[in-house]
Amino acid sequence: MRVKKLLVMLVSAAALAAGTGTAAMAIVGGSPAQQAPSWIGSLQLSGGRHECGASLVSSTWAVTANHCIRTNLVQARFGSLDNSSGGELVKIARTVAGPNNSDIALVELAEPVSGEPVGLATSSPAIGTEVTLLGWGQTTPQKGAGTSSTLLKRLQTQVLEDSACNGNGVTIRGQTELCLEGTPSETACYGDSGGPAIVGGELVGSTSRGSDDCGDSNTIYNDVAAFSSWIEQTVDGADPGNQP
Repeated sequence: MRVKKLLVMLVSAAALAAGTGTAAMAIVGGSPAQQAPSWIGSLQLSGGRHECGASLVSSTWAVTANHCIRTNLVQARFGSLDNSSGGELVKIARTVAGPNNSDIALVELAEPVSGEPVGLATSSPAIGTEVTLLGWGQTTPQKGAGTSSTLLKRLQTQVLEDSACNGNGVTIRGQTELCLEGTPSETACYGDSGGPAIVGGELVGSTSRGSDDCGDSNTIYNDVAAFSSWIEQTVDGADPGNQP
């Protein structure tokens, strides 16, 4: 039986914030996650409100979307199904924007997280590859109309050709981004920004953007393989320069 399709839709860089309310689950469609990987993270504003997703790539660094970065983004919780409790809660020390005005970013944590980081993909997934997404985002696709929840959900989708992510006000940047399929009834949404796309246990993407109403276009993700050298050098403390 074919796995349900999924997709993480985001809107303009500044708008991808969490929804409001306390619905039973997050993400439009999909299903509740049965367990939280140690590397899944909720980036939170002062007061503990979930803002965006993130993926732990070392004990002190996590990948997210650059448009998620705020001055009042102060803490992150890793490894919990519930973004309001459990797991490991750590302060954010600083953030590093990705190169060339891309929508990827790194978050440095004030202290190490004990959970196992996710591995980075070294090559881009082929068209048709099934991809798993995780998030705590809005549960209905209309902008501003949905609720979000503290409980993690998951959804599966597939990689599409780049041209499928052009339209409805959305344009993909070639070579450093991926196009993932989504529908109005099965997609990620506001609050899922910065969250992971996973293939074979490796991080292949970080949610970037889509149309204003989630599912009205396919979703664009940062292609992690295209930024792997920048990520690794930044995490190692080197100056990676302006790449890729």
